[in-house]
Amino acid sequence: MRRIERKFSIILLAFTSILLIAIPLIILLPPNKICDFYYRELTYKHLTATITENSQNDLMSLIALFNYVKENQNIDPEYKAVDKTAYNNLVMGVSWCDQQAFTLATLLNKCNINSRLRDVQNHTTLEVFINDEWKLIDSMIKLRRNIKVLFPYSPIVSGLKESIIHL
Repeated sequence: MRRIERKFSIILLAFTSILLIAIPLIILLPPNKICDFYYRELTYKHLTATITENSQNDLMSLIALFNYVKENQNIDPEYKAVDKTAYNNLVMGVSWCDQQAFTLATLLNKCNINSRLRDVQNHTTLEVFINDEWKLIDSMIKLRRNIKVLFPYSPIVSGLKESIIHL
C-alpha cells in the first residue's frame, strides 16, 4: 500500500511540475502563435531553397533573392505599410523600401547570409556581408542581370562616388 502511495505521489509531483511550467508558456505563447511561427519558418526555408536552388555561391543567392523580392513586392501609393512580418509582406505582395529590405534580410538570413537593416534619412536599405565585406543594397534600385550594383558600405559613408562596384 505504501509503495502505491509513493508511486502516486511521484506521478502527481511530476504532473504538477509539468503543469507549472506549461501553463505560463501556454498563456504567453498560445498554440496558434507557435503554429504560425513554425509555418512562417517552414515557408521561408522552402521559398529560399526553391529560389536559390541553382545558385552556386552566396552572391548568386543574393541576386536571386533580391530579384524575387523586387518582382513580387510592388510599391503602391494607396497601400498603407504594415510592419508585421516578412511573411505578411510576401503574402500581401505590396511593400515600400523598409518592407522590401526587411523581407530580403529575412530570406538572406535563412540562407545563412548575414545582413542588417540600415535607415538612411527616412529610407531603409540593407547591408549584406558578401565577399568578406559589408555591402549596401538598396531595394529601390533594380538589380538586373546586366546591371548588378552593390555598394561597399565604408566608402558610401565617406561619400565617394567611385565606391560603386559593378559586378
